[in-house]
Formats: sequence, structure tokens, C-alpha cells
Amino acid sequence: FEAASGNAAQGADAAQLAQLAQPIVGGETDREHLAVLALTLVTQQEVALCTGSLIAPNLVLTARHCVSVTEGEKVDCSESGFGRVYPPDELFVSSSTTVGSSSNFYPVREVLVPDDGSALCGSDIALLIMDGQFRSTSIAPIAPRLDQPARRGESFTAVGFGDALSDGEAGVRRALAGLEVVC
Repeated sequence: FEAASGNAAQGADAAQLAQLAQPIVGGETDREHLAVLALTLVTQQEVALCTGSLIAPNLVLTARHCVSVTEGEKVDCSESGFGRVYPPDELFVSSSTTVGSSSNFYPVREVLVPDDGSALCGSDIALLIMDGQFRSTSIAPIAPRLDQPARRGESFTAVGFGDALSDGEAGVRRALAGLEVVC
């Protein structure tokens, strides 16, 4: 990572309901998908962990619920919304496979979210502009597929830093292959 400033800081139906976090239960520790990064939120009240994808040397794509206040854990698309966006100085990114106190955390310079209101469903996307950039020789960015939507039955691999329930603690990048798009 090359820092720009020279410093790196260490009444809804089923179709309308969702959860904010989905653990990768049964996933294995992943050392292959290096562009899948840990995103940490550090405030005086909380420390939270999320996942993002490096899509350019200084751009991380993530979910808006990772960088904004949300109303609760249950989502009702007809009512749920986003609150304020956390300031960039409370967000940090790590490329470590296992995130802990000895991991390097890199600062975020700017957080961009859709400006089309605060509706949670359909707007759960955010872009982080890093205060520096990852070297392409160490981490190649992921090129998101933009030419066509996902199709029902299409296979994919889930990769992320979520809680794995009884399969392990949060803070470890895990992958689970052989999954299919269901909607």
C-alpha cells in the first residue's frame, strides 16, 4: 500500500425481508482472493467488521450498510432506510487474511453513496476512495461484471470476513464455492 500522505494507519412479505449480514458458514480460510478486503469501522461506541472489494488501486466497493447508520438488524424494504454516513476517518481497510491487532489498516479518504435518498433496498452500495493505493504487483483489483446481471442458477463463490457462527470467529477471510444465485 502506498499512502498518499506517506502515512498508513495501522408489513413486509418474504420478498421484502433481508438481513444486514450473512455469515459464510462452512467456508474455508481464503488466501486466494486477495482483492477481498476487510473494512473496519472504529468509533467511540463500536468496532465493526465488514467486507469490501478492491476494484481499482485506490477504490473499494462495499455495502452502504457497512458505512452508514442503519435502523436495525431486520430490513423491511417498504420502511427501512439509512442514516448518516460515517466519517472517513472512522473507516479503515486491511488486506490481511486474518484481521487482528497486528494487521495493517489503511485510511479511507472519502465515502461515496447514492444520492437518491436513504431507502435501504436498492441503494446498499458504497465506494471508498483510499488515502493512497494498493500496488498492483501485490493485489490486483477485481473487475466487477457490469455487462449483464446475475442469473438464477448461476454459480458463484462467496468470500468475506463475516461471523462463521460455530465454524469460527469473525475476522478471517473465508470462501465458500459451489453456491447458486436463487433470485
